[in-house]
Amino acid sequence: MNVRLTGLIVSLWVGFGFPQKAEAQSLSFQLKQAGLTNIFSEIEKQAGVQFNYDTQDIHATRRYNFTSRGPLSVVLRDLAALTTLSFRKEGNRILVRPQSVRRVTGTVLDKADKKPLGGVSVRSVNGRVVGITNAEGYYSSTVSASDLENVQLEFRMVGMKPVVSKPLGSSSTVNVEMESDFQQMDELVVT
Repeated sequence: MNVRLTGLIVSLWVGFGFPQKAEAQSLSFQLKQAGLTNIFSEIEKQAGVQFNYDTQDIHATRRYNFTSRGPLSVVLRDLAALTTLSFRKEGNRILVRPQSVRRVTGTVLDKADKKPLGGVSVRSVNGRVVGITNAEGYYSSTVSASDLENVQLEFRMVGMKPVVSKPLGSSSTVNVEMESDFQQMDELVVT
Protein backbone atom coordinates (compact mmCIF):
# COMPACT_ATOMS: atom_id res chain seq x y z
CA MET A 1 0.00 0.00 0.00
CA ASN A 2 2.79 2.40 0.93
CA VAL A 3 4.68 1.65 -2.32
CA ARG A 4 1.54 2.29 -4.43
CA LEU A 5 0.95 5.64 -2.73
CA THR A 6 4.56 6.71 -3.32
CA GLY A 7 4.30 5.61 -6.96
CA LEU A 8 1.09 7.63 -7.35
CA ILE A 9 2.73 10.75 -5.89
CA VAL A 10 5.77 10.37 -8.19
CA SER A 11 3.45 9.88 -11.21
CA LEU A 12 1.48 12.99 -10.32
CA TRP A 13 4.72 14.99 -9.89
CA VAL A 14 6.03 13.88 -13.30
CA GLY A 15 2.64 14.30 -15.04
CA PHE A 16 1.81 17.71 -13.60
CA GLY A 17 5.25 18.74 -12.46
CA PHE A 18 7.55 21.64 -12.71
CA PRO A 19 8.86 21.56 -16.33
CA GLN A 20 5.41 21.30 -17.95
CA LYS A 21 3.66 23.88 -15.77
CA ALA A 22 4.39 26.91 -17.97
CA GLU A 23 3.04 25.51 -21.24
CA ALA A 24 -0.10 24.13 -19.58
CA GLN A 25 -1.25 27.49 -18.25
CA SER A 26 -1.89 30.95 -19.58
CA LEU A 27 0.48 33.54 -18.17
CA SER A 28 -0.37 37.23 -17.93
CA PHE A 29 1.97 40.21 -17.52
CA GLN A 30 1.47 43.95 -17.55
CA LEU A 31 4.65 45.50 -16.20
CA LYS A 32 5.50 49.20 -16.44
CA GLN A 33 9.07 50.49 -16.40
CA ALA A 34 10.42 47.14 -15.17
CA GLY A 35 14.02 46.02 -15.43
CA LEU A 36 14.81 42.69 -17.08
CA THR A 37 15.66 41.02 -13.79
CA ASN A 38 12.20 42.05 -12.48
CA ILE A 39 10.52 40.75 -15.63
CA PHE A 40 12.44 37.46 -15.33
CA SER A 41 11.43 37.19 -11.67
CA GLU A 42 7.73 37.66 -12.49
CA ILE A 43 7.87 35.04 -15.24
CA GLU A 44 9.68 32.65 -12.88
CA LYS A 45 6.92 33.08 -10.27
CA GLN A 46 4.05 32.43 -12.69
CA ALA A 47 5.65 29.79 -14.90
CA GLY A 48 7.78 27.82 -12.45
CA VAL A 49 10.92 28.24 -14.54
CA GLN A 50 14.38 29.62 -13.86
CA PHE A 51 16.27 32.04 -16.11
CA ASN A 52 19.98 31.46 -16.65
CA TYR A 53 22.00 34.34 -18.08
CA ASP A 54 25.27 36.23 -17.93
CA THR A 55 24.69 39.72 -16.48
CA GLN A 56 27.02 41.16 -19.15
CA ASP A 57 24.65 39.93 -21.88
CA ILE A 58 21.56 41.80 -20.64
CA HIS A 59 20.83 45.48 -20.04
CA ALA A 60 19.81 45.14 -16.40
CA THR A 61 19.27 48.89 -15.88
CA ARG A 62 17.12 49.47 -18.97
CA ARG A 63 13.38 49.74 -18.25
CA TYR A 64 10.66 48.12 -20.35
CA ASN A 65 6.88 48.29 -20.55
CA PHE A 66 6.07 44.61 -20.97
CA THR A 67 2.59 43.29 -21.69
CA SER A 68 1.99 39.70 -22.70
CA ARG A 69 -0.63 36.99 -22.26
CA GLY A 70 -0.52 33.32 -23.22
CA PRO A 71 1.61 30.22 -22.75
CA LEU A 72 5.31 30.57 -21.94
CA SER A 73 6.33 30.27 -25.61
CA VAL A 74 4.21 33.33 -26.48
CA VAL A 75 5.51 35.32 -23.49
CA LEU A 76 9.13 34.56 -24.45
CA ARG A 77 8.46 35.47 -28.10
CA ASP A 78 6.99 38.82 -26.98
CA LEU A 79 9.94 39.48 -24.67
CA ALA A 80 12.42 38.62 -27.44
CA ALA A 81 10.68 41.12 -29.75
CA LEU A 82 10.94 43.82 -27.07
CA THR A 83 14.58 43.18 -26.19
CA THR A 84 17.44 41.94 -28.31
CA LEU A 85 17.62 38.64 -26.43
CA SER A 86 16.85 35.09 -27.46
CA PHE A 87 15.46 32.39 -25.18
CA ARG A 88 15.83 28.62 -25.29
CA LYS A 89 13.80 26.39 -22.96
CA GLU A 90 15.50 23.31 -21.53
CA GLY A 91 13.27 21.58 -19.00
CA ASN A 92 12.43 24.19 -16.38
CA ARG A 93 15.38 26.42 -17.31
CA ILE A 94 15.32 29.31 -19.78
CA LEU A 95 18.72 30.03 -21.30
CA VAL A 96 19.12 33.70 -22.22
CA ARG A 97 21.60 35.05 -24.76
CA PRO A 98 21.92 38.11 -26.98
CA GLN A 99 20.44 37.90 -30.46
CA SER A 100 22.73 38.13 -33.47
CA VAL A 101 22.65 41.47 -35.29
CA ARG A 102 23.26 42.26 -38.97
CA ARG A 103 22.93 45.39 -41.09
CA VAL A 104 20.71 44.64 -44.09
CA THR A 105 20.37 46.96 -47.08
CA GLY A 106 18.62 46.81 -50.41
CA THR A 107 16.48 48.45 -53.06
CA VAL A 108 12.80 47.95 -53.87
CA LEU A 109 11.70 48.43 -57.49
CA ASP A 110 8.40 48.33 -59.37
CA LYS A 111 8.54 45.11 -61.38
CA ALA A 112 6.73 46.64 -64.39
CA ASP A 113 8.88 49.71 -65.04
CA LYS A 114 11.93 49.04 -62.81
CA LYS A 115 11.46 52.41 -61.06
CA PRO A 116 12.30 52.71 -57.36
CA LEU A 117 9.45 52.55 -54.85
CA GLY A 118 9.59 54.95 -51.91
CA GLY A 119 7.54 54.43 -48.75
CA VAL A 120 7.63 50.63 -48.74
CA SER A 121 7.58 49.22 -45.20
CA VAL A 122 10.19 46.56 -44.52
CA ARG A 123 9.48 44.14 -41.66
CA SER A 124 10.95 40.96 -40.37
CA VAL A 125 8.39 38.19 -40.77
CA ASN A 126 7.80 38.20 -36.99
CA GLY A 127 6.27 41.66 -37.48
CA ARG A 128 8.93 44.08 -36.24
CA VAL A 129 9.37 47.04 -38.64
CA VAL A 130 13.01 47.31 -39.65
CA GLY A 131 12.78 50.19 -42.11
CA ILE A 132 11.02 52.17 -44.82
CA THR A 133 12.39 52.80 -48.28
CA ASN A 134 13.39 56.33 -49.27
CA ALA A 135 12.45 58.07 -52.57
CA GLU A 136 15.13 56.04 -54.39
CA GLY A 137 13.65 52.77 -53.08
CA TYR A 138 16.65 52.22 -50.77
CA TYR A 139 16.49 50.95 -47.19
CA SER A 140 19.13 50.18 -44.60
CA SER A 141 18.43 48.70 -41.20
CA THR A 142 19.69 46.48 -38.44
CA VAL A 143 17.98 43.12 -38.10
CA SER A 144 18.33 41.05 -34.93
CA ALA A 145 17.33 37.45 -34.30
CA SER A 146 18.59 34.35 -32.58
CA ASP A 147 18.91 32.66 -36.01
CA LEU A 148 19.71 35.33 -38.63
CA GLU A 149 20.22 32.83 -41.44
CA ASN A 150 16.50 31.97 -41.37
CA VAL A 151 15.13 35.51 -41.06
CA GLN A 152 12.84 36.59 -43.88
CA LEU A 153 11.86 40.16 -44.71
CA GLU A 154 8.39 41.23 -45.76
CA PHE A 155 7.85 44.25 -48.02
CA ARG A 156 4.45 46.01 -48.07
CA MET A 157 3.00 49.05 -49.82
CA VAL A 158 -0.57 50.09 -50.57
CA GLY A 159 -1.42 49.14 -54.15
CA MET A 160 1.35 46.54 -54.39
CA LYS A 161 1.36 42.80 -53.70
CA PRO A 162 3.31 42.00 -50.53
CA VAL A 163 6.65 40.26 -51.06
CA VAL A 164 8.40 37.92 -48.61
CA SER A 165 12.11 37.41 -49.20
CA LYS A 166 13.88 34.09 -49.06
CA PRO A 167 15.80 33.49 -45.80
CA LEU A 168 18.80 35.81 -45.39
CA GLY A 169 21.41 33.08 -45.16
CA SER A 170 24.76 34.86 -45.04
CA SER A 171 23.56 37.77 -47.20
CA SER A 172 23.32 41.36 -46.02
CA THR A 173 21.61 42.65 -49.20
CA VAL A 174 17.99 41.98 -50.13
CA ASN A 175 16.70 43.57 -53.34
CA VAL A 176 13.10 42.97 -54.40
CA GLU A 177 10.65 43.86 -57.14
CA MET A 178 6.99 44.43 -56.33
CA GLU A 179 3.96 43.96 -58.58
CA SER A 180 0.82 46.09 -58.70
CA ASP A 181 -2.19 44.69 -56.89
CA PHE A 182 -5.17 45.97 -58.87
CA GLN A 183 -7.65 44.16 -56.62
CA GLN A 184 -6.31 46.06 -53.62
CA MET A 185 -6.53 49.35 -55.55
CA ASP A 186 -10.24 48.69 -56.22
CA GLU A 187 -10.77 48.58 -52.46
CA LEU A 188 -9.00 51.88 -51.70
CA VAL A 189 -11.43 54.71 -50.87
CA VAL A 190 -10.26 58.33 -50.71
CA THR A 191 -12.46 60.77 -48.84
